[in-house]
Amino acid sequence: MKVTNYVFLVGYLVGAIGNLLSQMNPDCGAALTTFVVATQLGIPPYEFIDEEDNPAGFDIALACELGKRLDFESLMIKHGNANDPRTLNEGNATIMISALNEITPLALSSQALVKYADFSFSLLFKGKNPERVTAENALGMLLADNARIGVIENSNEARILDLFMGITIINYPDVEAACKALNEDEIHALFSSSVIVNAAGIQDAELTALDDVVLPPGPIFDPYRTIGLGIAISFKCRQLYTKIKGVLNDMVEDGTYESLAIAHNVPVTFTPVDLSFSENASLEKCIPPIGCGV
Repeated sequence: MKVTNYVFLVGYLVGAIGNLLSQMNPDCGAALTTFVVATQLGIPPYEFIDEEDNPAGFDIALACELGKRLDFESLMIKHGNANDPRTLNEGNATIMISALNEITPLALSSQALVKYADFSFSLLFKGKNPERVTAENALGMLLADNARIGVIENSNEARILDLFMGITIINYPDVEAACKALNEDEIHALFSSSVIVNAAGIQDAELTALDDVVLPPGPIFDPYRTIGLGIAISFKCRQLYTKIKGVLNDMVEDGTYESLAIAHNVPVTFTPVDLSFSENASLEKCIPPIGCGV
């Protein structure tokens, strides 16, 4: 299924996600306004459309819990490019959440960020993994074979492969489209995060994952070795940034973060890296205090 321009409004106490999270945190507090979250649906298990045509996944559950603890009344999920600073700067969303490892200070012009998970790369093949291909030599072997590699658009995997001469990169709007292309032999492999690749492999027994793919040595690859998934907030929204960091830390301490991660089969690790405002960031405060972008 190709997802285009979906907008969802989710009440916190309605539906399966709302019921689950209300049990974890029944005291929602005073409702303020709508929590608008921009994300790129079609990337299970992080963010996707379920069989009932509702947004689902770890990032959606995380957004629900964040919004509740920040006392928002409802949650709106906007499908689109969760890597475009204009989404925040033009007031189209309160925050952006990415499952594609692309939310970085460089990508978002040093806006406020919160890193919330660790990351590793994998390749997905049709059938068995190619002979002689290992996690250590996989990218080099594919380069030697002039392979066609699929990636999810707006992802760092595309930027990594751009550093190779000889690999043909084909972008797909979501994981489903990439797996379809792999099954139809349009590409030799899909290159994405280990969580995304393994989730796709579970859904299709004909596909096999090669985990923990090692990037080649060299400084040009260094920026991609340790970057994690993240939440982006407009650099204008200092109060919101501080509140979200505090709420995430609370979720880690009380076990909610781990429970959500386990339920959605994503890493339970949380890396509290402070990727906060640049020195030249605006000191403008949000009015109302946590209503930025709404």
